[in-house]
This record gives sequence, structure tokens and C-alpha cells, in this order.
Amino acid sequence: FVKDLESPANAPKIKSSAYNKLDDFQGYMYLEAGNYKFYQPDDCGSFEGAKVYGTSSGNAIVEGSESSSINVPTSGHYFVTANLNTEGTGARTFKLSYYKAFGIFGTAIRTVGSVNMVPMTDDNNTNVWKLTIELFKGRLFKFKSSDWTAALTGTPPSVPSASSTIITTLGGGGFPITSGVESSLFDFGTNLPGKDIKVPGDNDGTKQKYDVVIDVSKPRNYTCKLTIAE
Repeated sequence: FVKDLESPANAPKIKSSAYNKLDDFQGYMYLEAGNYKFYQPDDCGSFEGAKVYGTSSGNAIVEGSESSSINVPTSGHYFVTANLNTEGTGARTFKLSYYKAFGIFGTAIRTVGSVNMVPMTDDNNTNVWKLTIELFKGRLFKFKSSDWTAALTGTPPSVPSASSTIITTLGGGGFPITSGVESSLFDFGTNLPGKDIKVPGDNDGTKQKYDVVIDVSKPRNYTCKLTIAE
């Protein structure tokens, strides 16, 4: 997804789930305000002969370097998706979903009756999100990106889940996570059931403080790591 007058080779990428899939391209990226187009490399991965896609109106994608650029009115974090499959619909489409932050939610952070999510921070707009937080041992959690606008309250600061729209949910692969070891994250869209991530240890009601890091800078290669904090 390339800003006008910039190099497609250095631009943030979106990726499909398989080489023959044209309907589920996705990627997280920080975008500066401006005008953009999609560039699709040739079969050799080169952008010298890339197909260029802009828009005609709304969320429609049209091929051609003379097509209108896609305007990003506000700088910020976005989940970018594109569908180039015309079977059945005859239309190519894209979506730019603004999100304010990722948050941790689940029984690993809850006290009884609480449904609040704890937001993470991306200090350098690199799509590497971090948070130091106490988690209940042996309990479960996921990550979600959200566009909330409500004020943060409490210690640690949190936002009621009803105050925002869920953009995506990232969970585990159904296996326990190990402290200090990077593990894969899997995208569940807005499908909250998904698969949880389990905090190390026995579910005995005690907590452990962790530095939690998730990296969504590489499309469809998302990772998380929990490291015991001092």
C-alpha cells in the first residue's frame, strides 16, 4: 500500500493466506495522512512491472496507474484489507480500518464482574505493541485491536469493551505459551471465540507480572512473547 511518489518496494505490505487466494489480503500498518495506491508485484516479486490499483468511488478497487488514489485523511494505525477476487461479485474492494491500540482481554486479567480491556502502546509506530501487566497464572487471554474513544480510567488504565468497535482478534494456536519464547499469533477477525493464549503456571488464583510484546509488523506473521518482569 504505497503513498503517492514513494517506492512500492519500501512500502508496508499486505498478504493473502495462500498463493492462490485473492480475497483475503491483510496487514497492520501505520499510515501518514495522504494519497495511496495498491501495487501488486509480478510473478518474480518485482515491482518494476507491478499492477497498480486505485479507486473509482467508495471502497472499490480499479486497476490502472491512472486510477484515482485512495485518500487516508488521518495519520494513525490501520488494519488494511483487499479483495481482488471478482468471482461472483464482479467487484474488487478494499477497507482501511482505523484502530487506536491493541488490548489484552480475558480471564487472565479479570477480577469478578469486570469486562475491561487493558490497552497496549506502540511508542515508535512500528506495530510492535507492549505492556507490563500482572496476569493470573494458568488463565486465558487474547488480543484485540479496537477503535475506542472513551477516556481511560483506573490502574492499570482500561476502557469498557462496549465503548469501541472490535477490528480484529488475535489468539493462540491452542498450545500453552512459554515465558521468554516468541509464539505465533493467529488472526480470528472479529470472531471472539477463537483460541486463547494460556498464561504459564497453575490456575491457583495467584498472579505473575509480565512484559507482554506483540509484533504485527509482518503481514500474516504475527507473534507474541511474555517475559517475566522484574
